[in-house]
Order: sequence, then C-alpha cells, then structure tokens
Amino acid sequence: MPDTVQLKDNLTFETMPVQITDRRIKQLRGKQISLVKVIWNDVTGDTTWELEDKIRENYPYLF
Repeated sequence: MPDTVQLKDNLTFETMPVQITDRRIKQLRGKQISLVKVIWNDVTGDTTWELEDKIRENYPYLF
C-alpha cells in the first residue's frame, strides 16, 4: 500500500529529510558557511547540500 501524500492548496507537497550524510565548511571572503548533505528520499536517494543552520532549525531531530 503506497504512502499517503498531503497536498497543499497549490498542489505541492513537503518532503521530509531522512538523513545527513556529510558536512562541509565553505570559505567565502572572510566568512565561513556550514553545509550539510541531506538525503530527502530513501527510495530514490535524492540529496542536496543545504545550510546547516536552516536544517538544524527546521529538522532538529537529524542532529
């Protein structure tokens, strides 16, 4: 039985992150940015690099 997907009014849905697989510090002009590599879907393995602060704020259970 497939999972139920909750659609928003504009017919979009939110994907929840599954796991953090890597960390990286990006050095800019006098500033460092912490990034984390997030797996968004266990089945397809979709991953993206995201700002650690935003992921920590929205999904604290991953840390």
